[in-house]
Amino acid sequence: MRNHDLEARGGAAAANGAAAVVRKRRKRKTRRSWSVEEKIRIARESFASGETITAVAQRHGIPRNRLSS
Repeated sequence: MRNHDLEARGGAAAANGAAAVVRKRRKRKTRRSWSVEEKIRIARESFASGETITAVAQRHGIPRNRLSS
């Protein structure tokens, strides 16, 4: 392509061979911290009869494997 073709398609930056990069800023997730009492309470919930580990983990917003370990 010739420079005038590039300028028509992408502007002067494209004519110079530079690519325009658009980046989105991602909001950083913060780590949650649990007190010892909260950890014990959630673990006891998972041992209650009729409760599945998956249900308890989803209710508290934690991964299932984190609760089972």
